[in-house]
Amino acid sequence: MLYEASCLAFFSLMDQKCSHYVAWYDTAINDIVRARVDDEECFYIFLNSFLKIKPDTKNDALFLYEEKYRAEKLVCLLSVDGRLQIKRGEEIVGRADEKNEIVI
Repeated sequence: MLYEASCLAFFSLMDQKCSHYVAWYDTAINDIVRARVDDEECFYIFLNSFLKIKPDTKNDALFLYEEKYRAEKLVCLLSVDGRLQIKRGEEIVGRADEKNEIVI
């Protein structure tokens, strides 16, 4: 359900013409992977990779992302936690319910 809620949030951003990056820790390669989502084609390319990963709670993905991309300024961080809360930084800005509907 966490992945579905996350993907729904990413799709919603793309659908509103808001280009963004999605990043995650991939245990298969032990590294942060990042995909840019500008349009529907990019979204489905990202989705193909994202849905193959295994959940990872051991690594601090944000720290690893900031290390890998330290030359780039992070403008806004949205995350979806295990309770399906959508956060901007530490502030809860929305949540997904049991039907995978996002409420903001």
